[in-house]
Amino acid sequence: MPITIEARHRDPTVKKDLLDMVQRVIGEFQSLPTSCLLIFLDDSDAEYFRKKWGPCNRGFFTPLNGEELVIQGIHMDNWPEYITRHFLARDPDTNKYVRDSETGRILLAYEQAIYLYGTTCADSVGRVMTLAHEFQHSVQYVFHQELRKKNHGFYRQLPDYEIPIEKEARIIAKRVAEKLCGKEQVDQYIARKINEANCHINSDANFKNILENDEIKQWKNEAEDWRFIQTLGSNISYNLTAETEQVARRLAENISLL
Repeated sequence: MPITIEARHRDPTVKKDLLDMVQRVIGEFQSLPTSCLLIFLDDSDAEYFRKKWGPCNRGFFTPLNGEELVIQGIHMDNWPEYITRHFLARDPDTNKYVRDSETGRILLAYEQAIYLYGTTCADSVGRVMTLAHEFQHSVQYVFHQELRKKNHGFYRQLPDYEIPIEKEARIIAKRVAEKLCGKEQVDQYIARKINEANCHINSDANFKNILENDEIKQWKNEAEDWRFIQTLGSNISYNLTAETEQVARRLAENISLL
């Protein structure tokens, strides 16, 4: 299976628990990525990613081809070295780096990556939910390339949770978490995330002055997103193709009415 798991933690017991968690989550998926995937579980929050994605982000999935990284604005040169050293391809016989014969650049050993922050990994429900969500994006990337590209055109027009590939990932994440962690624990986690976002939004005026307007907006979006997940049925049947076409038609009709 072309999936490699790396957990960064000094405590071997915690590290084993994290690795076991990943295997349990993967075991809930019938379709697995056919291209090489690295799942990296951090024990801290990488500053570069936190600055790029904001305070609410719990992790992300990305293909590692140059075009995708440029689009997302997360150039590999800016990633922490403790992560990128796992990407570099080595000859299994000599243990030397494998370089492109034309460019001389070291080749990557993986085509996709999933990253989870240390703060995400520290929460039993959060790490399961986030990993299942991002793993579903990996599945979409491998098996639904055209649908994924079509969905990318919706991001500036709709809240994330209304975009079909995002809604599907949220359904899967909630379903897997309820099975592995228990529905009560998942409900408590969601309620906690809503309360956390509201605390940031409703902080006193002095604190709001410290926060940038963009950060306040992120927390408002975070609260709205978790309220949506709170009401989302985890066992509903979801047809990604049909839902994508429906959203595309609706957006086209809205544009025609302008």
